[in-house]
Amino acid sequence: MKSTILFATVFALVSSSAAFAKMEYKNKFMAFYPDAAAKYGTGMKAQCTICHEKAGPMPTLNLYGKAAKAANFDFKSIESLDSDGDGVKNIDEITQGTYPGDKDSH
Repeated sequence: MKSTILFATVFALVSSSAAFAKMEYKNKFMAFYPDAAAKYGTGMKAQCTICHEKAGPMPTLNLYGKAAKAANFDFKSIESLDSDGDGVKNIDEITQGTYPGDKDSH
């Protein structure tokens, strides 16, 4: 019984820290691009899919999210890239409110 409680406690702590980290990067993105909330909306699904394939628990990073992570979330350093390969630079997609990690969104 004690091991079950210990496991549940450790799992909850690990899960919550992972969620907190994602919120930290989302908040950093929104602070760096102050007009983004107006373009992407304030819902978690809309904002999370800037960097993730889909919103939800433990989502997979999309190509833009992978580039942001590789750049240590220095968004400025990846603005001139075209992370999703659709012919539109990341900064242009962000400015337009389309998704820089989704090649079908431009």
